[in-house]
Amino acid sequence: MTLALGLVADILLFLAVVVADAFGLVPITQTLFLVPLIWILLRLRGQQWASIGFRRPESYGRAIALGVVAGLALLVTTPILARLSGTEPDISGLAEIRGSLPLLFLFLAPSSWLAGATWPSPSSPTASPTPLRSS
Repeated sequence: MTLALGLVADILLFLAVVVADAFGLVPITQTLFLVPLIWILLRLRGQQWASIGFRRPESYGRAIALGVVAGLALLVTTPILARLSGTEPDISGLAEIRGSLPLLFLFLAPSSWLAGATWPSPSSPTASPTPLRSS
């Protein structure tokens, strides 16, 4: 029974962060709250990041090269997909980062760690496309 209660408590904590974000109470990204929450929950259970699939790469050079290639692919495909779909990515939620180097690093660190472990949901508020402006 304690395992079930622990699972319910974990889900409620995650839901609290998601709901807070939906109401605009989470600055910048949920990641800033979810990463420490996951770390605390893992430590309370005596587990490590490896128990949920995170591990060091076999080759750091190959991992960095793969990241660079994926980043370049995004730079190339995003404008193409925007033209084909008639929409462009909505980055207005990142406005508070402009001009703040500390906020940029605070945002990039957890985002880079979790980029491969998360995928945007079509139902997320940031997934809605913005129409292209006619020039």
